[in-house]
Amino acid sequence: MKISRFGLVSFLIACSIFPASNVYGKGDLGRRLAEADALSHNGHYIEARQIVQSILRKYPREKEAYIILGNSYLNMDDNGESLGRKGYKQAVESFEKARAIDPEYGKTYDNLAECAVMNGDYKEAVVLSTKALTVKQPCYSGYRQRCIAYEALGKYDLAIKDIDAYLKKGSFNRSDQVKYQMLKAGILENAKRFDEALAIYKNCESLQNEDTVKLRMIGCLRKAGRARDAIGVTNAMLKANSEDEFALQLRAKLKVEAGDLKGAIDDYSRAIDSLPTASLLNERAALYDKTGRSDLAKKDRKRASGL
Repeated sequence: MKISRFGLVSFLIACSIFPASNVYGKGDLGRRLAEADALSHNGHYIEARQIVQSILRKYPREKEAYIILGNSYLNMDDNGESLGRKGYKQAVESFEKARAIDPEYGKTYDNLAECAVMNGDYKEAVVLSTKALTVKQPCYSGYRQRCIAYEALGKYDLAIKDIDAYLKKGSFNRSDQVKYQMLKAGILENAKRFDEALAIYKNCESLQNEDTVKLRMIGCLRKAGRARDAIGVTNAMLKANSEDEFALQLRAKLKVEAGDLKGAIDDYSRAIDSLPTASLLNERAALYDKTGRSDLAKKDRKRASGL
């Protein structure tokens, strides 16, 4: 069934997937800006640009229109290699037009800071995000962008200070709360403050009991040299699904780190019984070599070569 643009936008509004019209003010202009923002946030970039361009023909100094336009260009396709693409340049140009219209509008600097982060220019990102926080109309998302830049620069204490400020300023749903708490935990890991990071991961696990959180916790425990504690986390994963070959492989590697080669071989064997792959067979073969079972190692490698 084909859904009209009006029907799509009405659905997005009803689901609160994007900011309501009153973020942009009342009246037809506010409604159209919200509509363009909705479409851009949900991947309909061409339609969003069409609306914004029509707005700019009538309101050529509407800064919010340029910001929405910039974000639509920034996300015009898969941004994995976006820096050499047309969209990135057009996004920056759009944000610069918004800045020229109102140099005291923080949201513009926040978007420019995000572009600087994408470009790997972290010092410039710090300058721009600081500007976002200190202009007459500040944008507190600048704390988040500056946090990311500080972390990349190895200034972990400043990064933690900023993410704390961001969490205090905002009102987040559970999913976003977990996302930003995990960002903080990752910074603490990089600062080698593992116990503090683990405390945050455990809190995130209580809010969102998913493997993503558990895997981050395992990674932190490994960095801290606590392989046996990490094994305990994989045990919880396997309690939910005893034949999870990924969790079995991960636990096997942790058992190797903990010096339990027999236990590691047992886990590899269970994983192979569930889903035989060349990598699993070769990893078990390496352990057979270490335990003096070259005959079994040879069989595993032969079997792996046939997959």
